[in-house]
Amino acid sequence: MNSPDAHFRRLEKDEAARLYQHLCSTWSIREHCWWPLSGDRPAHAECFQDHYFAHELGEESLRRILTAHGVTHLYEHREGGESYELSVSSFEPHYNGLEGFWSDKNLDWIIYASHESSITVGGEWLLNEIKTVWPQWQQRIWTTPFFERPQ
Repeated sequence: MNSPDAHFRRLEKDEAARLYQHLCSTWSIREHCWWPLSGDRPAHAECFQDHYFAHELGEESLRRILTAHGVTHLYEHREGGESYELSVSSFEPHYNGLEGFWSDKNLDWIIYASHESSITVGGEWLLNEIKTVWPQWQQRIWTTPFFERPQ
């Protein structure tokens, strides 16, 4: 059943499984985990402390970057949960108790939010754009699980 909200729709199980399998194959995702928690570091990927990613870069900046590259809709896949097609305007990448993955139909970028206070960005153009608009990115690299968030 699709949501009455025009900003997202829940994917049917077979569609969600097919899209998630393609995402896993493309980005070497294993058992609902991705780098740095599982596997080797992919080319053009960086992992950040989720708190700083959200508060210094911000969701609105991320939405502007995606929109500027022609992304209008994307897919959200949650560990053991539902999968959705979202409009960029409703995109909020964060850990909600379930590991989360986001990408679009082209699969040339990915964002992964984990239970370890990390958010990983993959894809050359997306990572380059984030580094351009977020001057503190190098100081916000994720290095340890369960980063202590500032008060």
